[in-house]
Amino acid sequence: MSGKIRFFGLVTLLGLVGAVLLLGVFSWGQKAKPPQPPAPPADPAIAYVAWGTGGSNLMVMNEDGSNQRILLEGSKKRIISCSPNWSPDGNRIAFYCDIQGNGIYIINKDGHGLCRVVAMEEGGTYGAGHPHWSPDGMKIIYSDTLGPGLNEDIYMVDAVENAASRINLTNSPDIAEFYPSWEPDGLRLAAMDDGFIVIFDLLEPDESHDWMAVPVQNLTRTGPLANAFVTAPEWANASGKIAVIAHAEARDIWEIDLNIPTNPLYSNLTPTLEISEWNPSWSPLDTQIVFDRDSCIYVMNADGSNITRIAAPNPKSLSLKEPDWRRNLQ
Repeated sequence: MSGKIRFFGLVTLLGLVGAVLLLGVFSWGQKAKPPQPPAPPADPAIAYVAWGTGGSNLMVMNEDGSNQRILLEGSKKRIISCSPNWSPDGNRIAFYCDIQGNGIYIINKDGHGLCRVVAMEEGGTYGAGHPHWSPDGMKIIYSDTLGPGLNEDIYMVDAVENAASRINLTNSPDIAEFYPSWEPDGLRLAAMDDGFIVIFDLLEPDESHDWMAVPVQNLTRTGPLANAFVTAPEWANASGKIAVIAHAEARDIWEIDLNIPTNPLYSNLTPTLEISEWNPSWSPLDTQIVFDRDSCIYVMNADGSNITRIAAPNPKSLSLKEPDWRRNLQ
């Protein structure tokens, strides 16, 4: 009996030794495998501008601030990007820059396909540009001035390289209109009009006129924003609201609810007396707003709660500005 026990004990010992050797070979084989390439970054959700001592860069990142990367690099001698705006399909970005001459440009979300849509004049009262895509992705509106001493008008061009012509929608040399934003249904525009936020009906051409933007409602001449200088309207994607920047003691983000057009509702989303916010942009489902504050980029809920910083400058950038959220993400 003792012989059998010794025999089985030896078999068991040999089995354990074999298992250890096999495990070692397996582990060695695993370690010898080449490293797998990193997973590609998620589709960028937010475009923005990083300003630094070396110029400005057009940037993109995920909605949580991760995977920040340069889409188009600038230099000290030129402004690479200003006021980026995503196309409705989320594949391209329109922006203002002077990389190949002052104008409105388009670039693909992967950084390829840079082209100039239309050349722009120099100067302007408040700084021209601020392109915004039409809901169907076929056209772009922006502000520009035709020369010294004149104020900005809102123009419309086809969203193609070297657009054949541009159309002056407002044609009002004595009034400055800029920061245009297209209503999601494409029938109206919101824009700053000499310090007020005005709604324009967009009239298609007929026998008597070309395309025209006709002012129909001043949202800030009266009411809680009557004494503020109000800029940067950004129409929500589906909720019938407009986010604006009101300049009083500080710049705050206000919401104008137009679901009852004859009785708009006004809400200060960031009542911060000593802190200024700028450049609001709605998330795809209008549940959040991204904006810049103190050279950083933040997001908050649409009611102003849960303000969270998602991006801050690094040694190569002094400030992060002008975020724009893709509208086709779910």
